[in-house]
Amino acid sequence: MYRLPLSPDQEEQLLRIQVAVRLSRKEVSDFLPLHEQLLRRYRDYYFEVGSRTGAADRERAERGVRAIASTTIGRAALESGGGWAGDFEWYASPAAAVERATGLPPATSLNGRLTSGIDRLRRGGRLRWPSAKQDDFLCHHPMRRDLIASLYGDLWRTTASCVREVLLRKNLSVVPDSEHAALGQCEACWLFLYAFVEHVLDVALPDSRYAENPHHWDDIAHSCFWWHAFEEVAVMCEHPRLIEWDDQDPPRLVRAEWSDGFVAQPL
Repeated sequence: MYRLPLSPDQEEQLLRIQVAVRLSRKEVSDFLPLHEQLLRRYRDYYFEVGSRTGAADRERAERGVRAIASTTIGRAALESGGGWAGDFEWYASPAAAVERATGLPPATSLNGRLTSGIDRLRRGGRLRWPSAKQDDFLCHHPMRRDLIASLYGDLWRTTASCVREVLLRKNLSVVPDSEHAALGQCEACWLFLYAFVEHVLDVALPDSRYAENPHHWDDIAHSCFWWHAFEEVAVMCEHPRLIEWDDQDPPRLVRAEWSDGFVAQPL
């Protein structure tokens, strides 16, 4: 997970807190001012990740997708040295990517098998939390709700709605598996939580051998918009060319535009 740079004083203060917790063998019952400050910084950084524009980092995105798809095909295959061996196809916009995905057999999609794992991660269900109080604080904190409102409620849902309109105009049916793509950069709305608890609260993250590993999802969130994983191919989408937000708190989407001219804009 991304680690925010800290000043020497912050590094020293945070280390003292973490060492004191380990030595006392007690749970941290309250968040200190430094915790609040760093949580805000992680929130701001991951909002920028979710708002990323420009060319995708294809190598990093493909590495993350291959890791997730390989662990999703089953532990037996993974332990025997097998893995997902599909190809990658890149498209300029989510409309173009979903149009391609609708032409693939839905029964062979890996997305259904990804759903349960990613849902657990989004709820923080794979973390060994320091305390129940922190669990409640982080899962229901207004900063987290704000990111979800902007990146998922606005950017993701608006884009999905506009994609459906494009497909309907072309008389194409939206295949359920292809419509519910993994969110890519919009996953930043919950990934900031994992970066914070790993680097600030010193909480161990889930085992890297399985798909419920936030490091893989973090690679993808930094590297592309949304994506669809099938048995033999992964359909990948570039970042938008432009994303505009208004000045509300939390920010509301004004417009997102991709290089092929596809536009996602609230009605």
